[in-house]
Amino acid sequence: MSRVETIGTATLYLGDCRGILDPSWAISAIVTDPPYGIDAKLGMGGGSKGDGGMWAGVRIEGDKDTSARDAILTWLGLPFAALAKWNTQPPPGTRCAVVWSKGEHTGAGDLSLPWKPDFELVFIGGDGWSASRRGSGVLKINAIAGCVADRNDGHRYHPFEKPVELMRHFVERAPGPIICDPFMGSGTTGIAALKSGRLFIGCEIDPGFFDTACRRIEQATRQSELFAAAE
Repeated sequence: MSRVETIGTATLYLGDCRGILDPSWAISAIVTDPPYGIDAKLGMGGGSKGDGGMWAGVRIEGDKDTSARDAILTWLGLPFAALAKWNTQPPPGTRCAVVWSKGEHTGAGDLSLPWKPDFELVFIGGDGWSASRRGSGVLKINAIAGCVADRNDGHRYHPFEKPVELMRHFVERAPGPIICDPFMGSGTTGIAALKSGRLFIGCEIDPGFFDTACRRIEQATRQSELFAAAE
């Protein structure tokens, strides 16, 4: 049995999205950072300038392949924006890819090569994407560094946490009022949806990350309400 939390305009589900979401739901589009299918075992961080090894040895649920991503995107059949590495197979129905340039402070990769992988891709599928004007297919938005001042005791909320600004870019160009993230992690897409005036439905299979998402979205909702009251 999944756990459900309603926080402002967001509805959050703890559990496997494949057993929760349904095509009959009035979801408009998917904006997500799914497992990349690379079976990553984390060893990042260290010292005072990184995450202090707090994520060392952590594995992401469902990251052995892209079956969970492809199953839910195909099942729902909705417009999608899904993050990926350069070597991740595109989901069925992909129409294009946008490049996210993460900043000079990122990237390691194969140290024998003179280039570092300081970028990721965002696969785009479906119809209805729009903006007031067409922009570049390369987004220059700095990734969240391992040391992030006083937020979350100076750490990321998630080992692969994405900037709210990045997710908001796609939320604001997606069709319709209801955004879904089947792999919501620490809730960044939900915060982006809130800031964009969209309704949000999120699923997360990891209980710890689910609790973090609830806290972050609740805090963002309170801040939004306080800001609105002050106007």
